[in-house]
Amino acid sequence: MKTLFKEPGILQDHDLALLLVKKQQENFHPFVPEYKFEMRHIPSNTRVGYIDLRTSLTPQLEEYGGHIGYGVDPEHRGSNYSARSCRLLFPLAKAHNINPILITCSPDNLASVKTCESVGGRLVKQQTIEIENGVHRPTNYYHIDL
Repeated sequence: MKTLFKEPGILQDHDLALLLVKKQQENFHPFVPEYKFEMRHIPSNTRVGYIDLRTSLTPQLEEYGGHIGYGVDPEHRGSNYSARSCRLLFPLAKAHNINPILITCSPDNLASVKTCESVGGRLVKQQTIEIENGVHRPTNYYHIDL
């Protein structure tokens, strides 16, 4: 049987660490192996956000979601935690032969656009998609080459 998950090792950058909280074999999409991490501020051991790595993509994830999803808690925004966390996940993504990495975001989410660009993301397209029945939104698609 093929191993779905790999040992991520220590994922740490100065005062930021990624703590693996779950290896999930199913999520709200059809079967997609996914790592779920908490972003932790090391000195205070405070949760500052989350980041997920999906090791494959369904057609739905290719349209909205991508390989990496993240969020920083409001009180901790502005410290580049998302970009730093993405960079920490690149070796794990590479170990899963993910190349390029796909990240999607709303063009109105300037913090996420900045994150994608700062980690080397290339805007490959922008299109309006239906994220829920009858709910449409413009979406940016970034590729990050490893």
